[in-house]
Amino acid sequence: MVNVIKYLEDLWILKDCGIIIFSKVRTHAIDDQCLGGLTSALYYFARQGLHETLLRFTTDKFEYKVIEREDLLFVATFPAKTKERVALNELEYIADRFLELYPKEVVEGWDHNMSRFLGFQEEVMTKKEKLGDFISYIGRSLENVTFISNDR
Repeated sequence: MVNVIKYLEDLWILKDCGIIIFSKVRTHAIDDQCLGGLTSALYYFARQGLHETLLRFTTDKFEYKVIEREDLLFVATFPAKTKERVALNELEYIADRFLELYPKEVVEGWDHNMSRFLGFQEEVMTKKEKLGDFISYIGRSLENVTFISNDR
């Protein structure tokens, strides 16, 4: 699978009860569990009370996309101007990749240790974040290099 993540800002993966099992937050200073409880409540209210599916909700700057897979909710923020299909493609890629790396049995056997899914951080890095890490690595590598002039 080729990484197609370009616009993702924040990501939360929730169990169906609203408990966050993974988060990657860059832009929001909100308590993960608060967001998890709110999103889970909205999602299941729409599903059970209205017989509809909550696909997204928006703020001035961000659009929150929500998809459900294997009894998990994948919630992600994207800049409000991101095209709908592009954002959904990214979120679907993320959900597929997570379930490929962590099958249902792994998630069901989760012991509430948040570090269990830390390896997924690298999977959800945007191209820009990966490039920034590479440039930082090169910069650190060059700190110990001594250049010698060939001038005689």
